[in-house]
Amino acid sequence: MHHRPTGPCASTFVLIASLGAAGPALAAGKLSLQVGQAEFAGLQIEDLGLDWTPRTATGGKVGMRAARIRGVGATGPLSAISIDCAELAISGNLLSCKSGRLSGALGSLGGQNTKFSARTLTDGSLELHLDAVALAGGRAKVDLRLDGAVWKLDSALSEIDLTAMTKVAAPWFELPEGFTAAGRASGRVRATGRNDDLRTTDADFAIARLDFADAAGALAGEAVAGELKIKLVADRSGDFVTDGRLTLTGGQAYSDPVFLDFGAHQLAADFAGILSSDASQFVATRFSLVHEGVASVTGSATLDLFGETMLQEAKLAIPDLDLANAVPAYVQPYLTGTSLKDLA
Repeated sequence: MHHRPTGPCASTFVLIASLGAAGPALAAGKLSLQVGQAEFAGLQIEDLGLDWTPRTATGGKVGMRAARIRGVGATGPLSAISIDCAELAISGNLLSCKSGRLSGALGSLGGQNTKFSARTLTDGSLELHLDAVALAGGRAKVDLRLDGAVWKLDSALSEIDLTAMTKVAAPWFELPEGFTAAGRASGRVRATGRNDDLRTTDADFAIARLDFADAAGALAGEAVAGELKIKLVADRSGDFVTDGRLTLTGGQAYSDPVFLDFGAHQLAADFAGILSSDASQFVATRFSLVHEGVASVTGSATLDLFGETMLQEAKLAIPDLDLANAVPAYVQPYLTGTSLKDLA
C-alpha cells in the first residue's frame, strides 16, 4: 500500500502545488489567495498567502507566504516563511519543481535562504533536495524522500558547530546536565525512519576539533581530532545494534586519573555492540583497539558514556604492550600518592 507524503516538507509542497492542479482552467490569468488562519496536514498556518501564475497549459509559477506555521514538533514554530517555485510542472497527479527557493526562520534550525527542488513520484512519495541549509553554524545539502510516515535522508554536512548542534538535536538527544561539548565537524549522514523513530543510520564524521568536559571535571578533552564511522540499526527494544571505527589523531583527553595525548600516540578502535536508545550506555560485545606505540587490546566492555566512571566492566586481552609508554600513561596515574609513585 502506498501513502501520500506527509510531514511539514511534503505538506507544504502539496499545499503550494494545489493551486497548480487547476492550471488549464486558470490559464487565462493569475490567482491569489489570502487566508488568515488555516489547518493543513496537522499544521496550523497564520496569514497564509498563495499565488499562481500560469505560463503554459501544464505549468506555471507558484508561491506561498506564511507569517507563522505551528505543529512542526522537531523544530518548533516556523515564521516569515516564503516558498517559491518558478516553474511548477504538472502531469496528471504528478508535480515537479526543478528550481525553487525556500526562506524564513525554521525554528531551531534558524534563518534559511536556500534553493530547492521537489517532485512527486508515481508511488505517491515525494523527493526533496535542499541545496544549502544553514545548520548549526555550518551548511548541509539534504536529499529527503517521504512516503507516508516513512522517510529516507542523505545529508552532507560542512563545518558544523558542535555546541550549536546540541541545541538543534535536543528533541532527540540531550547531553547530561553539566556536560559540555564544543568544536567543529563535517561529514555525511544517511538515515531512515518512520515518523519520529530512527530506524537506521550510516554516518561518517571528520572531527576537526572537539572539546568536552563533564560537570565533575573527571572526564575532559581538548582539541581532540580524528574520524568516526558508525552504523546503527534499531532493534525491537529501541536500542541500536552498532558497529563502527573511531580514529583519534590529535588533541588530549583525561579520564581521572589517566591522561592521553593523541598527537603523540594515535589511537584507533573498531567496535560492535548495543547502544542504548538514549545513547548513555554502550555494551561493546567486541572491540579491537590499537594505541600506537603503547598497546593493542581486544575484548568486550560496558561503557557508561556520561557517568563518573566510564568503564563499568571489561574482559581484555593484550596481545601487544610497550611497557615504556604504557606504564606512564595507564599505570603511574593510579600510583600517585603511594610508595610506587616513581615507578618508571
